[in-house]
Amino acid sequence: PGWQAELLETNQHNIWFTRRERDIALSLRHCGQIFICNSDFQKVEILDTYGFGKMLVLDGTVTCTERDEFVYHEMITHVPAQVHPEIHRALVVGGGDGGVARELLRYSRIEHIDVVEIDQAVVEACSKHLPILADALSDQRVNLIIDDGVEFLRRVENGTYDLILVDA
Repeated sequence: PGWQAELLETNQHNIWFTRRERDIALSLRHCGQIFICNSDFQKVEILDTYGFGKMLVLDGTVTCTERDEFVYHEMITHVPAQVHPEIHRALVVGGGDGGVARELLRYSRIEHIDVVEIDQAVVEACSKHLPILADALSDQRVNLIIDDGVEFLRRVENGTYDLILVDA
């Protein structure tokens, strides 16, 4: 039961990442791992796929790819941001890849964004290999905090943020 991830290598030019469940499977051909790290929290990998560009994989689960990351990041960000008329301070719990911060930065009315990511390895991997996402983390309006999101929220006073997004 549940997902299983595996790396299958048949030859050096035909390497496949495959994740299978009972009734479905996702397979992407790639040319190898360009980053791998076992952090204190998870296994962090970046694979260079042929059809989807670089792909972030956390504990065997595809988190995002260069080709289609915008679908997730735009939807998780713009729906609540368009509904709320006065966002000045935002919090992103998770979001160490930088995609949600990038989308929030499109709103000039947002003055400050805290991104609370538990895993420094995700930030480092994306900063080096997925700059289209991670470059947002170096914007002057973004404050990156390496911490447990739940613990961080326990210390925050009510009313500190106008918008809180969970990217986990």
